[in-house]
Amino acid sequence: MAGIENDSTFVAPEGVYSLTEEYKPPPIHATTAGIAASFHSKLTTITVKFTPPKAGPQGLTSLLGGGKAVKEKDKKKGEELQANASGESDHELGGEELEPDIDDPSTPQQQQQLFSPTGLKPGPLTPRKKSVARPKHSIKTTSSSFVTRLHTMEGLTKYLGSKSGDVTFMFYNAGKSFYWMDVSGKLKEPLARISFSQFPTCHAVNTLTSSSTCLDVVIGFNTGDLIWFEPLSSRYVRINKQVVHNANQPMSLSPCTQVRWVPSSPTLLLASYADGTIVVYDTERQDAPFVPHDPSKPILPPTPAPAPDTDEQKSSNGSGSAGGASERMWNPLNEILVTSNGGPDGKALKNPVSHWRLTKKSVVDFVFSPDVRYVAAISEDGCLRIIDALSETLMDVYQAYFGALTCIAWSPDGRYILTGGQDDLVTVLSPWEQRIVARCQGHLSFVSSVAFDSSRIDSRTYRFGSVGEDNRLIFFDR
Repeated sequence: MAGIENDSTFVAPEGVYSLTEEYKPPPIHATTAGIAASFHSKLTTITVKFTPPKAGPQGLTSLLGGGKAVKEKDKKKGEELQANASGESDHELGGEELEPDIDDPSTPQQQQQLFSPTGLKPGPLTPRKKSVARPKHSIKTTSSSFVTRLHTMEGLTKYLGSKSGDVTFMFYNAGKSFYWMDVSGKLKEPLARISFSQFPTCHAVNTLTSSSTCLDVVIGFNTGDLIWFEPLSSRYVRINKQVVHNANQPMSLSPCTQVRWVPSSPTLLLASYADGTIVVYDTERQDAPFVPHDPSKPILPPTPAPAPDTDEQKSSNGSGSAGGASERMWNPLNEILVTSNGGPDGKALKNPVSHWRLTKKSVVDFVFSPDVRYVAAISEDGCLRIIDALSETLMDVYQAYFGALTCIAWSPDGRYILTGGQDDLVTVLSPWEQRIVARCQGHLSFVSSVAFDSSRIDSRTYRFGSVGEDNRLIFFDR
């Protein structure tokens, strides 16, 4: 175990970590400071590769044909390399196209679709249309009362155009503002600052689509709204305009507690809420009124498929419905309530894609397994739930030692799950062995964040860290 030596150094078994850069958000206005304290600042970083700027106009030598000989030489050399490569390929493959061995475990298998758009059973991922929808509303000229102000640095387009190589962007929320910063250079001022009429509570960047020309950011709010924001083009789309969670109670607003993009999808995202639900959205769908299943009402048994009317069938089933499933009340420790949204013909699909009710308490956070098959969610009832995202069913439930769970992380190899909670403990669980491996002590207050150090994980050792409200940063080696 390692800990903080002082405000700027951190001592670990492998050496001393030192503070290099510090970024401080501007102070929050006194009138909103009290409410803002309920919605903690959250930070996300993403590294994208920028191509070097294009060369300037041709010089006098090029205009006079001085570079013609060099170009012809390079062209000839490229043709020779291409001919050699073609010859080698024909020799290796024997001039025939090889088919992949389906039985070979190393052969990539067809990716499964996490959430069926028609509400049917999940199946192979169907080909998507080539053009993917993009945010269409300009945040600079919007008349929406939800977005109050956008401030960008002077010469932002020119600044981004001069970038090359790996550039790390940082996004974070503070008060009613959302910030975009470049932490790979010496610039201390934000590239952009967006002010809203409501409080941002969480956000996520799509790592699958991120590039020097595209950054997909989704922001959750205390009203339950979501905004899909593209900072490079300053365009946005508002999702879930108080439709899903306010269908039955228009005056009841459920804050968004966490939002994450599905790692294998450019358009699907999940958002958790303080009313105990997780909702699946698709950025290519439009919002529509939606009423999920009421947890206070009994769950009806599934309608059996019609069977052929034969004598053999009659003798085996009998004349009544004895032994069949009956109505039951929902138990959050045994199952999740799933309400899908979509017709059997797959037409006129609307948001949300699917609605999961996990618990009667707030869902605090959730993470995907490395293979994107499972979702691990924690809540204020002190439970960790493992959900199969393909079948949308509850697989397992773990209880905290004491109080609510506050943070969660899944190991890069998928073997372990970390949780932190109000019991001041960091708990290590093995979902495949279905047991708690260890409870790690060291904090004197609630644990606020946990994470694995992927650079120090091998077949025998795991490094993970935790941060608590006691202002301690602790490393553990297992």
